[in-house]
Amino acid sequence: MVGCSLVDSWLPGVLVRPTPTATSTATPTHTSTCTPTLTPTATVLPTPEPLHLFVQFDPSPARQGDTVLINLSANRRFRVAGSLGGRPLHFVLRGEGEVSEAAWAVVGIAVTELPGDLPLQLQVVDDLGRESAVSVNLTVEAADLGAEVINVPPDKQELLESPASAEEARLLRDLYQGWTPERYWEGRFVWPHLGAVTSGFGMARVYNDGRRSSYHGGVDISGDVGMPVSASAAGRVVLARELQVHGGAIVIDHGLGVYSAYYHLSAIAVAVGQAVNQGDAIGRVGNTGLSTGAHLHWEMSVGGVLVDPREWAARDIPSKGMRQ
Repeated sequence: MVGCSLVDSWLPGVLVRPTPTATSTATPTHTSTCTPTLTPTATVLPTPEPLHLFVQFDPSPARQGDTVLINLSANRRFRVAGSLGGRPLHFVLRGEGEVSEAAWAVVGIAVTELPGDLPLQLQVVDDLGRESAVSVNLTVEAADLGAEVINVPPDKQELLESPASAEEARLLRDLYQGWTPERYWEGRFVWPHLGAVTSGFGMARVYNDGRRSSYHGGVDISGDVGMPVSASAAGRVVLARELQVHGGAIVIDHGLGVYSAYYHLSAIAVAVGQAVNQGDAIGRVGNTGLSTGAHLHWEMSVGGVLVDPREWAARDIPSKGMRQ
């Protein structure tokens, strides 16, 4: 009998195929060998291409109050973690799996952010397990958002100094810091109520005699008491109740750290935990809480930072084609 062996042996970067050996059976008249004889060959494996990461900010430069979309793309699949200006970011990979050739995140630029460069720090691991650090700056420019004086009527002036103001601020801050890994919204947001803008986002505000100042965290939209208010995008209700300063209040979680809020309502038509679709009726315009006339206050928070909600109604965030 004749025995032949063919075994693959791996060396770094080279695939070696040893020459087969022939075993002969001892007989007086016949010797058999393994044929044909193979010549050893060496196959050089290609060196993996290094990761090339492309970073894009939209918009760039950014202004105070903007929402910035951070797009990442690469020639290899990767996973990523990072921060902007020291604030942690939650990146969404495009497609399925724990690694991808593209990822994105949204981040809000606070009205109080100083103009200058914000460092984006990324820790990237490619599909071969190779780690790298990437640093790039986002330029932030000052925004001229205007100023206004708010004359609060005597019957509501006590709300200016009420402990409820700080309590409600803490309540909303805690809500806005929440994170839901699912994205509920799709495409552009819609205006929750159609009317004239009577006070824009980010306006510096002075109340009555100037003892208390702040900036406007949303957009005020004029309307008559009882006019309908609708959800600006799909999401889940996380707050639906009367507050002393914000009046009738609804907050909707749209996922991925994005929230919208609707204040000073005269009626609330949803409950906490309820899922809503874009355009669903959720309440009615009112003049409740610290309000000087019937209107809807509409605001949005991204990653715990108040941003101009009108931007979300004016463009797709993320860009069309980007899917979770």
